[in-house]
Amino acid sequence: MLSVKQVKGDKTVVIEQFETDWHGFEGFKLEMKGTSVDAIYENYLYQITDKLNFGGSLEENMNKYKQIKALKTAIEKINRKIKKEPSVVKRQELARERNALEQSGLHV
Repeated sequence: MLSVKQVKGDKTVVIEQFETDWHGFEGFKLEMKGTSVDAIYENYLYQITDKLNFGGSLEENMNKYKQIKALKTAIEKINRKIKKEPSVVKRQELARERNALEQSGLHV
């Protein structure tokens, strides 16, 4: 498990944690690449998770990841509302709202 952290004032805050579902180390190779501790740590993140592979800097990738995560959460929330809603008209309205979120341009 690796954490992405951010310094806020005199405290370090964990923004997100990433883990993998590896089962053993057979055939697994974690490479130490980079010229600084930050670069090595960032490279470990990219090797452990594919959730950050958007082609930008770590900060840009984290922002994109947060947007996608928020979008998925909003879509899941609408799906729960649709299941609970007895009115067909309201369910259709919620489905249109969900469709608009899905078409918003972020790849979910």
